[in-house]
Amino acid sequence: MTPITLFKRYVWLIDTIYSAYSISKEEIDHRWSLSTLNDSHESQIPRRTFFRHKEAIQEIFGVNIACDKTKGSVYYIENREEIEHDTIRQWVISTFSVNNLLTKREYLRDKILLENIPSGQTYVTRILDSIDHGQQLSIIYQSFFDDTPYNVIVEPYCLKLFKQRWYVLSHRPDKMQLRVYALDRISSLSLTGSSYTIPKTFDAELFFSNYYGVLLNRKVDKIVLRVTNFRAKYLNSLPLHHTQQVIKTDKGFTWLELHVAPTFDFIQEIRSMGNEVLIEAPNYLRNELLFDYQTSQELYNK
Repeated sequence: MTPITLFKRYVWLIDTIYSAYSISKEEIDHRWSLSTLNDSHESQIPRRTFFRHKEAIQEIFGVNIACDKTKGSVYYIENREEIEHDTIRQWVISTFSVNNLLTKREYLRDKILLENIPSGQTYVTRILDSIDHGQQLSIIYQSFFDDTPYNVIVEPYCLKLFKQRWYVLSHRPDKMQLRVYALDRISSLSLTGSSYTIPKTFDAELFFSNYYGVLLNRKVDKIVLRVTNFRAKYLNSLPLHHTQQVIKTDKGFTWLELHVAPTFDFIQEIRSMGNEVLIEAPNYLRNELLFDYQTSQELYNK
């Protein structure tokens, strides 16, 4: 069995158990017998093979498949909560699960529509190489705010995907500051050969935890939104920020409280909700949006 075939089987097994929450070996065998990956038309996964797969999955993906004998020997993902908070692992498993399906069912390819990410593949790998080897990068960058591109030396800390664009958070040694660069604004990139070290205390998820998006130009504040109950359904299922909580519901409206930096990215998201949202607090942010709406009205009146 080729390494690629084995890898696909590992992903299939993870996805089968993960999506079922708990499942017996008999049901796993039944689903395997129907799988498009089962080229040999096996009626079951041999027990020794199953346990070898379990060990390999633990080593490669860090996914622990355990057996609960108190419930009739059903299998489940022991560290499910850990995986649910690990966006990279979830993304890898999900991507390969879909790829497994499409490999054998080409006719389904036009039934899956994905968002295009223009800057997605050009520099991601090389930036990850820079982070992995701790080597500075020399980039030619064209900001939307500058007329001409400029050269800058950066020390990448992490990558972030937001609104169909890749961004790299980097330390600028000449400014002694952390800056965010959009990959689709980079025209060239090369390793300098000079080394750098990411501080051991740096935590990418923690760093961005106070922000919505990638802009870092404001401090955290308590923001209260009044939204229609219809909009609240969407925001409860996919919160704007991890601090979001419902503080009141009354007469067709829901009040949400968030502790987040009200950056341009956040404000743009609020604007996109139109008349389904009203900023209750703080007043300066409420007035900012009120001014924007008045300016827009003047523009339309002209």
